[in-house]
Amino acid sequence: WNTFRKQLAEEGVNPITITHAPNLIGHPIGILLLLLSGTFLLPIDPKFYFFWFGLIFIAAISSVFMILGLVHTKFFSTQIIGSLGFLSSSLFAVHFLGESLSSIQIFCLVLATLGVIFFSWPKNLRGFLAFDKGIIFTIIAVIVGGISSVFHKLATFHVQNYSALVTG
Repeated sequence: WNTFRKQLAEEGVNPITITHAPNLIGHPIGILLLLLSGTFLLPIDPKFYFFWFGLIFIAAISSVFMILGLVHTKFFSTQIIGSLGFLSSSLFAVHFLGESLSSIQIFCLVLATLGVIFFSWPKNLRGFLAFDKGIIFTIIAVIVGGISSVFHKLATFHVQNYSALVTG
């Protein structure tokens, strides 16, 4: 999917269009399937819609930055650094939601982060400290993506059941 998004961006398609075009087809199909299965149920708590809009808005921003990262740096770098989304989600969950991490979870987060760093470490240190705006875009996407995860979790607190969450 990211290869296709990069190709579209290189062909001049706007990153915002790339981000939202799949929703124009996917959402109506999803709603139709929920209606046909009898599980279409709108959430009744207005707070859900605030958090869900925040999730969608922030995730769209993250996706645009990820596409810009794909266009402006090596695909491999964007994919590897982009895999750190779990780290930003975990840190934001601890900070904003008050969730706690066990010692083993902290160890695993550090280990996985070190793995990403070593995996993406350049073979040649020449130019290593050079400014790479694609990497900066990707790091911004990862950070912003972590915030959208918090909004997703907050939205789940304001639905009556899973069907309402999916429908929302």
